[in-house]
Amino acid sequence: MLNNANVAASHVININLLQSLSQAVNPYHRKFYAFLCFNDDSAYRQTLLKKMNFATFGIADTSSANLPYGPEFSMATLLFDLACEGTRSFWEMLDLEMMVTNKILLWNVSKEQHEMIKRKEGLEGIIEVYLVEEEQVDKEILVTKVTKKEFHRIPQFIPFAVWTNETLQILQPASSFISRDRYDLQGASIRVCIVIPTPDTRHHLADGVDRHIDTNTKHSYFVTLELLEFLNATPVYSYETIWGYFNKSSNSWNGMIQKLINRETDISGTAIWVTANRVSIIQYVYRTSAADVWFLFQNPRLSFTDNLFLLPFSQVTWICAFLLVPVLAVGITFIRYYSEVKIERQREEQKAELGESFYMILTIVCQQGFTNTIHSISARLLMFFSFFTLMLLYVSYAASLVALLQSSSKRINSLQDLLESKMKLGVEDAAYNRIYFAMQRDPIKKAIYERKVINRDGTKNFIPVEKGIEKVRNELYAFHTEVGNAYRFITESYNQNEKCRLNRLKYLEVDSPYHLIRKNATYKEIVTVALSRITEHGILKKVTEPFYAEKPGCTGSSVKFFAINLHDVQPAFIFLGSGYAISLLIFVMEVLIAQHHKRKKLNRVEVEELEEIE
Repeated sequence: MLNNANVAASHVININLLQSLSQAVNPYHRKFYAFLCFNDDSAYRQTLLKKMNFATFGIADTSSANLPYGPEFSMATLLFDLACEGTRSFWEMLDLEMMVTNKILLWNVSKEQHEMIKRKEGLEGIIEVYLVEEEQVDKEILVTKVTKKEFHRIPQFIPFAVWTNETLQILQPASSFISRDRYDLQGASIRVCIVIPTPDTRHHLADGVDRHIDTNTKHSYFVTLELLEFLNATPVYSYETIWGYFNKSSNSWNGMIQKLINRETDISGTAIWVTANRVSIIQYVYRTSAADVWFLFQNPRLSFTDNLFLLPFSQVTWICAFLLVPVLAVGITFIRYYSEVKIERQREEQKAELGESFYMILTIVCQQGFTNTIHSISARLLMFFSFFTLMLLYVSYAASLVALLQSSSKRINSLQDLLESKMKLGVEDAAYNRIYFAMQRDPIKKAIYERKVINRDGTKNFIPVEKGIEKVRNELYAFHTEVGNAYRFITESYNQNEKCRLNRLKYLEVDSPYHLIRKNATYKEIVTVALSRITEHGILKKVTEPFYAEKPGCTGSSVKFFAINLHDVQPAFIFLGSGYAISLLIFVMEVLIAQHHKRKKLNRVEVEELEEIE
């Protein structure tokens, strides 16, 4: 906290004038700090405290090292007596950009000190500085408001009030200085930096050519034009090829960020993504872009993520269906054996066998016939109900399978699913994508970049947006892009069914782009308010519509049937191939066994013939 001064007395502040002026310029602030040059006179201090009626009050010496930047000085009125020794150097040390919430009263100001005040940096913006002239006997005391519009070099000294006959006559209310013509910069020059990733973009910022190339740059250019028109300012453009990234080897920033840090530009003409390492060095002012980046893809057909031939029935249904076959086979074998052999005394060669019954049931399951004749009424009745039951199961299975063949999978719901899927991946060829993808440290995101984006030959799948969207439509492909721009292509070229299958996944955790200014810039408020007004009046929406589209709706009015390809029936062919392989193996074994028996038989015959000869 402030220490009380102990220097030689030189001036006494007119407490009545100070009280009236404080109420006029700052009726709501409850904190007051005076940097004066008198001894610690308790009676005088008590008079100040009583008259000023502030909740927080402090007196300090201007020669001390206590600069009023701490949180205790926020929203406070600060008084500086320029008649004190060392006040000039103290004033020059002050950084007014750190005091935007304060009201400053400069007391005992001589005409010679006006030039010193004019040269002070940081007067622009919402800094309110009031000059009180040196008090002379029987003369009026003029109170002057120092105002300097943002981006103007010379401040203006405007009469604010006159102290006469112990009365403060207000010539101009303090509030009007903030509101009146606050946002009219009267043609002042503003330095604007625009990011041009593609060289040809500089020639097509405003003509609407190739809006899908450097969309953010072109959209931000129109937003900046509206901002400058609102502020009545004149732009002075500069150009960079990148937004600005931190280089660890050189321990410095580059691109547009470097220009803002070095005060080579005032505002960004291109919106930029919000990242944690930029927050401390530049000021994000207002979200002006609807840009957002995602992986876009169409939900793949169900056969690419699941075995379609297992999906129609639940696990319990499959178990019951498989158990039904041996149950029916045993039942038919039992009934045929007792009815046809024991009761009707059929010949021994007609006796029912369990293997034959299994084969009969399998033919029923496959909706095929069999050549065996069943004479028993009970066996025929059992066969009828078996046919009917298995027919219902077969119809249910076939109907569900047909529906599944036309269905899309919804199993890709995370980056892990995307990594493990059969999808190929591509990324829009933009500078921020190349940098941010390479910077990822999350294991899954890093694996996606190294295994899916980087090819085995070392090339990388960075492609133009129009090519990527076409691949999403025609292939099993996921494309990382700015979705507002991509949706415009999708709306124009995709059919309704393709729009309904559209899905997306978040990869880069970044917020929508913001316009920027320098850190702690005093013109933050006017830029923020101007962009807010542009948004409220619908101008930002009008500027955005030609560049960014909303996600196309899915009405479901268009139905497209997929042609069945080999991948859809792959399990069936695998099953068939397995059957052929097993059959061939058994066939070879049968041939070998038959040859073995044949050789044994020949050997036995030869032995018998030799025995007969002997």
